[in-house]
Amino acid sequence: MVNQLPSPLQPASKILQKLASSLFMIVCAVDKEGRFVYINEASFSLLGYRPDELIGRSCYELMVEDEREATYEATDAAFHGAPITSYENHYYHKDGRVITMLWEGKWDLGDELVYTTGRDVTEQRRLERLEQDYQATLQRTTRQMEDLVDRITDGFLGLDENARVIYWNKAAEVISGLPQKGMIGNILWDVLPEPTCTLARQKLAEIKATQRPLHVEYFSERIERWMEVHAYISESGVSVFFRDVSERKELQEALIREKEERLHEKEEEQKKEVVQMITTVGQSSEGMG
Repeated sequence: MVNQLPSPLQPASKILQKLASSLFMIVCAVDKEGRFVYINEASFSLLGYRPDELIGRSCYELMVEDEREATYEATDAAFHGAPITSYENHYYHKDGRVITMLWEGKWDLGDELVYTTGRDVTEQRRLERLEQDYQATLQRTTRQMEDLVDRITDGFLGLDENARVIYWNKAAEVISGLPQKGMIGNILWDVLPEPTCTLARQKLAEIKATQRPLHVEYFSERIERWMEVHAYISESGVSVFFRDVSERKELQEALIREKEERLHEKEEEQKKEVVQMITTVGQSSEGMG
């Protein structure tokens, strides 16, 4: 049995009409005066007007007032040969709300009409504005955070989960003598000098194993200074604060020496008192004899 088409092919114009009616975008033709000569049924879903309500009506009547002149000038330029590809403007929906329309079309010299399609991009533009606002807020917050971190006197370095340096503030440069440009973007082990590098490896392994903050003090032979380090781990990496505590260490050592000296002086005084007592007792015994 030979399969046959259920019906003959329909005329191309009828197919195009059905195609235009099935689209979720406006398909229309506009004359030199901006009047709709043809518009498909999507006008109802997008603008709230049936096609018969718009045929013969000027498109400028539906536009927000402050965009009418610019749109008219662009359309007039197209009628005189200027190329048009796409443009946006704002239309009043029949219910009064304003929607953003994106139009794409071409001027036909023979028909003296602009054939164009229009899509409602209101929600798309709203989301884009939200994204732009979010990015602007994020950048502003990041700059504020960076300014804040750069103003603190402690050295600060941020590491990602692979121990790559993602932040190295100005205080870190001053304290360590290691420039920011040589640190950021590199794995810490590749740029940190020994013996600090080995110590850092050990302590980072420790903080990853325990998942708890770390506090350590050590003497840096490279810069000949005492360092105090606080490290905090998170899902995204490790934050490290460090400071030069050499003066505090020197003061502590001075206090310890002073305490030892006073203790030694007190012991010597006690010894002298004991000797004096023994001498006094001996002299008393001789006098009685």
